[in-house]
Amino acid sequence: MADDLIVIRDIPFYSLCEHHLLPFFGKVHLAYIPRQNKVSGFSAITRLVDIFSRRLQIQERLTRQIANALMQFLDPRGVLVIVDAQQLCVSMRGTKKDSVRTVTRATRGEISPDCLPLLGFKTS
Repeated sequence: MADDLIVIRDIPFYSLCEHHLLPFFGKVHLAYIPRQNKVSGFSAITRLVDIFSRRLQIQERLTRQIANALMQFLDPRGVLVIVDAQQLCVSMRGTKKDSVRTVTRATRGEISPDCLPLLGFKTS
């Protein structure tokens, strides 16, 4: 498992924007490279997403918190977290554009953006 990449896609989440007190929701996609065969159960990772998303939150911080927690508790060689969400503050307020999606990314350690296609994202 020295160079194995573990990918978990489409973890649903629901959160509440701390600025506007309106929901935002979407999916978390992540990948990590284990160190010394230290892996986590997949349900533990989905619970981690729930822990951080079930509070007043902003998407950028949510992305960073998930990445930092994975680094802290799994001690992997690297982590990539992508959060793809719809913000109801954009859909209901201001420009009122209902199809806008916001994508945030946090990378930690030795992980390459080459794994983006595995997470469902194109590289240019």
